Amino acid sequence: MTSSIRYTRSLGPSSLIHALKSRQSLHCTAHTVTFLAKLPQDDTPDHEIAQHTDSWDYGCGSELGIFAIFEHEDHPLEVHTSSPPQEDQHNPDIHKNHVWLDPSTQPLPFEQGIYIRSPEELAKILHSTSVEEAQNTLKEYRNQPVESVYESAISHARQLEQDLQNLHAQMHQLQAIHASDHPEHLLAMMKQLALPTWLLSVHPEHLSPLLRSALEHLHLHLQQTGSQHP
Repeated sequence: MTSSIRYTRSLGPSSLIHALKSRQSLHCTAHTVTFLAKLPQDDTPDHEIAQHTDSWDYGCGSELGIFAIFEHEDHPLEVHTSSPPQEDQHNPDIHKNHVWLDPSTQPLPFEQGIYIRSPEELAKILHSTSVEEAQNTLKEYRNQPVESVYESAISHARQLEQDLQNLHAQMHQLQAIHASDHPEHLLAMMKQLALPTWLLSVHPEHLSPLLRSALEHLHLHLQQTGSQHP
């Protein structure tokens, strides 16, 4: 039986901490669906596949790392090519290579994936035929025990989780301004920064670092110019 990497998976801080500590499931337990990103199975150069898979750009992937998901050829994952209605805020025009799993019917055990921290690590294991082979390749490349890699990732995720909680509180203030009778200043600032208003209804861990930085800048500017929580 052979297996190969077919998908990648990006987790937020709390999900990553839980996955690395419990080693039971790679599903997103907080949501009814779990998204994966398909990797191209063509002649695309390894470094391009590794660098441009959008799991790095979605949510906290570039900050916390992602999982490479192995799929057995004789037991392929049962995936949906579009997200169930109102269960996910992905834009299909932007995330065309995303697929979804139903946690209630499709298991995604921790042993089916391998944690990777950078595009360079992903490129190293793209041709691995098993999780075990990929682990051995990464162990040699990293020159450090997998336990220390996990401990570092968990520590980083905890700090990021706290930062995102702080940003979430700021977003609640922005939501209150947006819902007030006089949201003109907020809307003008968002337009100036080319930020859509739907950002205010999404949890910060689902936004790219660039979008989160823009929201922090927006909140700081509104405070400096005197617009406060109504």
